[in-house]
Amino acid sequence: MAVTLSMSATEQGKNYTEKYTEVLIEVTAHWTGGSYNWNQASGWLNADGTKYYFSSSFNDNSTTSGSKVIYSRTIKVYHDDDGEKTLVCQASYTTGTSSGTVTDVDSWELTPIPDLSTFTCTCTNSSYPLGTALSFSVTRGDTTLTHSLTYVCGSTSGTILSKSTTTSKSWTPPLTLAKQNTTGTTVPITFTLTTYKGDVVLGSVTLEKTLSIPDSVKPTVSISVTDQTGCYSKYGKYVQGQSYLKVTLTASGSQGSEITKYSADFDGYGYVVDIFTTEVIKSSGSLVLKATVKDSRGRTGTASKTLAVLEYALPKISDLTIRRCDSNGTANSSGTYLSVTFSASVSPLNSKNSAKYTLKYKKKTATAYSTKTLTALAGTYQATNASVVFAADTSSSYDVTLTVTDDFKAVDKSNDGSSIKKLWSAFKKGLGFAFGKVAEKEGALDMGFYIYMNGNRITALPEPTDATDAATKGYVDALAVEDTDNPGCFYHMVDGEKEWINPPLYAGTEYRTTERFDGKPVYSKYIYYKGTEDVEGGVGTIYTIPHGVSDIYQLRSIEVQLGKYMLPLMSGYSSISVNYVDATDVGIQYYNYDIHAGYVLRIFMRYIKK
Repeated sequence: MAVTLSMSATEQGKNYTEKYTEVLIEVTAHWTGGSYNWNQASGWLNADGTKYYFSSSFNDNSTTSGSKVIYSRTIKVYHDDDGEKTLVCQASYTTGTSSGTVTDVDSWELTPIPDLSTFTCTCTNSSYPLGTALSFSVTRGDTTLTHSLTYVCGSTSGTILSKSTTTSKSWTPPLTLAKQNTTGTTVPITFTLTTYKGDVVLGSVTLEKTLSIPDSVKPTVSISVTDQTGCYSKYGKYVQGQSYLKVTLTASGSQGSEITKYSADFDGYGYVVDIFTTEVIKSSGSLVLKATVKDSRGRTGTASKTLAVLEYALPKISDLTIRRCDSNGTANSSGTYLSVTFSASVSPLNSKNSAKYTLKYKKKTATAYSTKTLTALAGTYQATNASVVFAADTSSSYDVTLTVTDDFKAVDKSNDGSSIKKLWSAFKKGLGFAFGKVAEKEGALDMGFYIYMNGNRITALPEPTDATDAATKGYVDALAVEDTDNPGCFYHMVDGEKEWINPPLYAGTEYRTTERFDGKPVYSKYIYYKGTEDVEGGVGTIYTIPHGVSDIYQLRSIEVQLGKYMLPLMSGYSSISVNYVDATDVGIQYYNYDIHAGYVLRIFMRYIKK
């Protein structure tokens, strides 16, 4: 029996990235001239330098001629650097027949594998922001190939080049990619270059980059202001001491971020919500309302609005003098008329405020007033030494009240108009006496002259409420002066300094009061404090608010208010409690248990000095 060998090599597939071809190699035995059956003859195959051993039978049906694949194997054949490859194989088979050991040697030129295209990108991690052009450079593996360039960023992807032969490309990553990271300031991007031969994908290479989200990607906020009092619509501006505003902050994140915090500052007050009503405006001029928002990336956006606020003060009567006169106003202590001379002012408010002047008068013994509207002064914002004359009984004193009214307030000032001047006068039947005027009261000593006590002039003492009141409360009240800038707040002048009965308590201003302790005057001070963005000093620490008083001897009392709620000084734990308050030469100390950013503390102190 004659036995021979043959081999075949068939390409099964290629890996262009690792540059190898998968090849199916088959070893075939051929026989003629006999019908001998041989089982499990041994052999080997050396393919591309690697030897594989096998055993196989042939002529299983005892035919006189035929062929059979006695061994097959698929191997990876790696190509040379130039992509070429010649596959050399040798086979040997011990037949057990007269042919003995048969062999075969063969070689095949495999289809070349070109290099994959590669690329670079002019981008340093985290230094290139979104919205800035990137430059890509492609090195082609073979002129017969094309390539596509794509990117993946989070859940979004896109194509930069599609089956192109272009070797350079400029591409700008859109700002919308920032949506892939709404809590940070960078985004990772994977670029992939895929090489094609026709429509066949040969392989791909990737680059991973991290791009920054530019500072311009930040939240925005706008401010809407509505005057809750209607002052703006009438006067063309807001009004000091009268207007208060409803403020709406409309904010939006950028490229997917969310707004996490609102804050606003206006006229010395802080607010931490998006819709709020301000305190009554206490200042005038051009006031700036500033709003700040923070988003989930930790970035801030700001806006401001300048508001024009008209200066306003309550109507003021600076002088009210009443004297006896003739009908033409000429001074005459025995005149049958009273002349009322006064100076007053009203805030103009762009000349749109009203100004009305009204005079009321009656005899001391009468119960009803006569009213006279001073039409000639209507709309006058500054009346200086204005004068009004009315007929007055010579034997009677008069109660006279001037009222100045504007759009917001009516202010009164009263004084007495005397009867005609006499050194002394007796009431009918001698049941009353008067000095410096006509006697008008029965059973009374009526004074038309000033009385001085310890250098202080006493006029128009109020009726005492107690038997001993005339020399105490009545005397003191008679000397009290109403503060012209703060109507309703009264003070005494003591040693050239104001001592307040009820101070107006502007924030940061110290007031000396009429109260005494251990013979020392008691002072009062109101401190306004707004917390910053971070919790002051951290939870569980003592924080100090400066009070600006360097010579406190003893703290008499202190009240603390958080927002609009009064707080106990030494209370148990709660989320908004101030648990420790003391006064030193440095400031007011409080134990910060759990107070959050943006809080407002109002602190009212009463103390005596060293």
